[in-house]
Amino acid sequence: MPFDAKSLADALLSAAYNAGGRLEARVHIGDWPESMVIQTVDKMLDGAATFKLRLKGIRTDAAGFAKLGIKYERQDNSGQYRDVPVVRAEVPFDTMQFVFEHQRS
Repeated sequence: MPFDAKSLADALLSAAYNAGGRLEARVHIGDWPESMVIQTVDKMLDGAATFKLRLKGIRTDAAGFAKLGIKYERQDNSGQYRDVPVVRAEVPFDTMQFVFEHQRS
């Protein structure tokens, strides 16, 4: 089955919406090329307003930073992707944890 970033993003956004707007979802990205990671995050960011959500932040390991194509901006191992904080954190190897919450007014 071909990869469909929009369907995956919509499923994650729908789950966050149905959970009341606060959801932490972990996705294994170890086998994904950079383009799949970027497409998925971009589709989540593009579709978040439809669900009245925002992507509060992303927790990942060094591989996740590399796949998003961002560099550490601060000494505390964090950076940003399209104005979303990305933090290098203790998450299972080769995963990204997406933190969704209600959109701020």
